[in-house]
Amino acid sequence: MGVVNPNKVTFAANTALYWKKPSDPEGAYANLGLLGDTASLRFAVNYRRKKDMYPEVDVAVAVQSYEASMEATLREWRRDVVALGLGMWPEDVPVTPGGDVTVTDEATTFNADDIAALAHPAKPGETIIVTSDDGGTTYSEGTDYLVIPRDLEGRTLLYRLSGGSIPAGATVLVDYTYTAGDRFEVTLGGTQQIRVVSLKLVEQMTNGDTRIAIIPRAIISIRDSLPFREAEAGGDLPITVTALYDPTAGGIVKVITEEA
Repeated sequence: MGVVNPNKVTFAANTALYWKKPSDPEGAYANLGLLGDTASLRFAVNYRRKKDMYPEVDVAVAVQSYEASMEATLREWRRDVVALGLGMWPEDVPVTPGGDVTVTDEATTFNADDIAALAHPAKPGETIIVTSDDGGTTYSEGTDYLVIPRDLEGRTLLYRLSGGSIPAGATVLVDYTYTAGDRFEVTLGGTQQIRVVSLKLVEQMTNGDTRIAIIPRAIISIRDSLPFREAEAGGDLPITVTALYDPTAGGIVKVITEEA
């Protein structure tokens, strides 16, 4: 965490970000993830000016407000970050628990390499049933096809055996079970509110010291766009942190160094 420039505080990649509601006690901070890249909290001062009619020159200048902002990237797409970035508390976004899901008659086609992929990774130890596309023929594992539980992409594959009964390039129907993970849904474009939170950033230094930055009042928002393509893989989530002046704290951010 660098503070050489008085107009910004810089946080290194892998700095941990925590949050809580401003009214909650100190022990309520919950982890939001790690910063994916270096990020800087930059400060600005807004002035209120009074001018003469002509010529227009300042006759009085006063500080109107202090603010600071930071563009950052969190390493994981998570429910709590998405909720806060869309103006909701995490508890406002319900979670549907995962569990075993039974798939019946999923159609998949063997490619030129005699491989067909299932839409979901099959649950280990569960039976996979493969039939012809009209359902009239049930094929045998080890004679007509082999099951590859996981490839490098985590998919379950079927490999067609040349001496079996499955025609080359055939479409087959597959019955199997997979385990679905927890699921959450958010609605975009609603009437979400602005949620003010308290943030804490914790950076472990190479000399063993711990540096902590506390922002008593801040707003988290999604920066640019929601990267849907990366969501299932737990991809990075770009956010903007807007720090607000807190009169009870006497400033915007407090920086603490705990020596090893």
